[in-house]
Amino acid sequence: MAEEGHNRLIGPHDQGVSQADGDLYFNAPGTASVRWDSARATVLVEWEGWANSTEFAAMLDAGVRALKDHGGSRWLADCRRQKVLSPADQERADREWLPRALAGGLKQFAVVLPESGLAGMNIRDRLKAVPNTKLAAAALAGLVLVFLGIVIAAYQSYAGNAPTAVVRPYRIAGIALFGTFGLSLVTVALCMAWLALGGPQWLYGWTVGFFVLQLVAAFVAAGWTTRMVLWP
Repeated sequence: MAEEGHNRLIGPHDQGVSQADGDLYFNAPGTASVRWDSARATVLVEWEGWANSTEFAAMLDAGVRALKDHGGSRWLADCRRQKVLSPADQERADREWLPRALAGGLKQFAVVLPESGLAGMNIRDRLKAVPNTKLAAAALAGLVLVFLGIVIAAYQSYAGNAPTAVVRPYRIAGIALFGTFGLSLVTVALCMAWLALGGPQWLYGWTVGFFVLQLVAAFVAAGWTTRMVLWP
């Protein structure tokens, strides 16, 4: 079993994947079914064969509805019986479905690889294109907001007539943290643009570069906030 970030690849004969009961959102015999597995709080997709463009789109839409209806964040696709899909349909899914799924709350995506070697190779290629950078950038943005809240709370603890020299460091820290949050949003926007444009290599380089800057800024912000709070 291999693992890449939050996108897990499970061998096609893994016995830990079993039939689950739950709310049925899509069912096309011989193609696939989509249901909400309440026991695992997961959208469960079970492939039975090949899907045409209409069926593939309907199946993905059903999964997004299940995520939103249940406030879910996990998706498990059992692709053991999946046949090779149209490359155009898969590319359209990357451009259109994935952004909607991420917006709907998707954070973890696991795939049981097909028994068909060619279909499995296609899935590996598609998963390599999923921008884990976007997920990490969004998480870091939330962390920066936590630090910003700490600084604002500390600033507000001083009386209105507190000397400027005392509150100035908190103002500077607040501005810096807000700038870091803005950098995080730019990184997320670049990831979304990368998806929408079909994954151009030149934009991927910019996305990774901004993510590295975001990591550095978040580390500095965390260190500065800790110093201010613990050693004022």
